[in-house]
Amino acid sequence: MATINELMRAYYLHRSQGMMNFLNNLHRQYSQNKKISPKMAKDILEGGHQERLKYELKIHYAQTFRDVIAILSKSKFLTDHYTNFEKLYFDIHKVLYPIKGIGHLSIYDIALRIGYIRNPQIIPDKKIYIFRGAWVGINNLYVSNPSYFSKPASSFLNKNGKISEGVYDMAIFDSPLCDMPSMFLEDLLCVYHTQLKKITKIQYSQLQHVPFYYIEDHF
Repeated sequence: MATINELMRAYYLHRSQGMMNFLNNLHRQYSQNKKISPKMAKDILEGGHQERLKYELKIHYAQTFRDVIAILSKSKFLTDHYTNFEKLYFDIHKVLYPIKGIGHLSIYDIALRIGYIRNPQIIPDKKIYIFRGAWVGINNLYVSNPSYFSKPASSFLNKNGKISEGVYDMAIFDSPLCDMPSMFLEDLLCVYHTQLKKITKIQYSQLQHVPFYYIEDHF
């Protein structure tokens, strides 16, 4: 049977590098920029979860893409003073969420990429952002293995008995999950959301061949 440590090992060996390659490539291209250009905004927007959207959805939400790129291009998110990721995320959320078609996961992704490009970098630390695939993953983990959570169920389950989408302290997790960097744990919960429901019933070898699959955001 697979353990949570084996799941983390499989993630780091087979999944984390793809995300880091994307972020590092953005950083190499744009870390010296003081302003977000339209091309930079497009590169920030079109990656990770968003590049996995079906072609038909990209066409359907073409105006959403244009609106996001236009707003990012006029923003000062690279130059405004930020001391933590949470403030950057909520400022980006404030200007992007009113756009028709934009979702919480896309806002998190955009904030993560802008924070990673900034100099000095600002990335999630004490908070984890739980939306879409990560939301499915965290609920599946709670059902299959609640011992990996540090707090009693009544402190974070909603009236339907589920963990709601939202922003949580990393402290809700027990070791070893709480020791992972927030952005990696969010990605792990998303990538392995199905496997987390049956982690005690699958073999480590099965974790090594899980395809990248993300639950689509609004666009």
